[in-house]
Amino acid sequence: MNITDLPVDLLIQDLCPRLDFHSLIALSATCKQFQTFCTDEAIWKKLVLREFHIPVYATFRNRGWKEIYSKLHDPVVYTWGEGTYYRLGHKQREVLGRARNVQGDEDTPRELEALRGKKIIDIVAGGWSFHALDRDGNVWVWGMLQAEWPISRGVSQQPIKTPTLVQLPQGVKIASISCGRSHAIGLSTEGKVYHWNHIKKVQEILLPNTSSRVIQVSGNWGYSSLLTAAGEIFIVPQPENAEDDEVPILTSEAQGLGITLRNYISDAQAMGQEVNAIPGDMFVQIASMESDTLALSRKGKVYKFGTGQLIERETEEEEERLGEGPPVFLSNPAATGGELFHYSSPDQKNIVDSDGNLTMFISSFFHNFAVYTLDGAVKLGTAQTNAEDEPTTRPELNSNICKVTFGDYHSGALTNDGDLLTWGSFSRGALGHGSAGLPRRNIPNRYAMMAPEPEINPRKIEALQDMFVFAASFGGWHSACLAFRR
Repeated sequence: MNITDLPVDLLIQDLCPRLDFHSLIALSATCKQFQTFCTDEAIWKKLVLREFHIPVYATFRNRGWKEIYSKLHDPVVYTWGEGTYYRLGHKQREVLGRARNVQGDEDTPRELEALRGKKIIDIVAGGWSFHALDRDGNVWVWGMLQAEWPISRGVSQQPIKTPTLVQLPQGVKIASISCGRSHAIGLSTEGKVYHWNHIKKVQEILLPNTSSRVIQVSGNWGYSSLLTAAGEIFIVPQPENAEDDEVPILTSEAQGLGITLRNYISDAQAMGQEVNAIPGDMFVQIASMESDTLALSRKGKVYKFGTGQLIERETEEEEERLGEGPPVFLSNPAATGGELFHYSSPDQKNIVDSDGNLTMFISSFFHNFAVYTLDGAVKLGTAQTNAEDEPTTRPELNSNICKVTFGDYHSGALTNDGDLLTWGSFSRGALGHGSAGLPRRNIPNRYAMMAPEPEINPRKIEALQDMFVFAASFGGWHSACLAFRR
């Protein structure tokens, strides 16, 4: 038997991805058949994920992997928008008094020079900060992690003016990261989970009530959601505030038992709700909002749960003695939400392929979320979206979209071709289109000159036209992306 006699699926899914770059190029030069095989996007996606350690849940990209592989050796990091608390990471002069609130704003993408040569592969926005993951599993942070807590509480309250390494436990390498408002959470290459709101105080999260490995971490506003390979969703409170000289608490625990799709269905049926239970269905992806967690099932169903809703204590004395009640989601998931019918796949086919890739995808931040299909069409929703609500769609987002990201009042969409589109509020430059010549809103106050009219339609950032953008993250009034020259 010759190698050309092997099944095509075996070559593309198993054999070719095991080759290194040079061997793959040599194989493609042997004949037209292998030249065709070796340009398959699935092969290059596996190579990128394996060699550059791109987080699996960072993007829904289905094209462009070969170009990314060839140019991803040292991408450029761009940040723009509001500069308060040094959240953009750029060098800037010290400004005292009220003027510091606008110091450092950027209305077009600006390279973050401090991260040159750091081989950044993912970037995630928090409420007043950014975290970046490099190829070696290190995490960088800049800005403010706990901006609304008293500055007198410790060094952690001072802005981190330039990208600084999070002090992870010795030997720990992070595979993926996510951010809430004032904390971050990471999944290590060993499958352990860590979170922090202080660069020197990283806690390991323990899950005593499951034997299944964690496959995804997702930061809500003031807590986190975890997903295991068994389809369990766990809720983890954010780390307690700690002063700089306090002895760090090394571990934290997830609250209660993990909730599965089966738990939700049983609870919904007990409450008399109609549910369409499909045998073997389970949660395969999550995405976090301020007080809600989205879940995508193997059969393409989209669910939204109010995971931040807490059980009220009966008396103030009980709350003072016991603290806030646990999430309602842990004991009564059907009372906090359920399926978003018009966002779910109508055909109920398996959305997980033989390689473990998803053919649907979800992403969210703060009050907004997006649901994607394999053809790149996007359905948009908000925290107020209910079971029977119709999705919001935009003509510019009907195809070719691989990621949508949200700030407080501005949004962005990344295409498979490496373009970044933005729309929404100007947000002190977070749209990235600049401000010169834009129409101004007629607002009679001192901020009017800083507030051009909102962008209603998604528009490509022209300042990045010579760059291929492969990752982007928005939060608050600030934006960031990773790119390389086309």
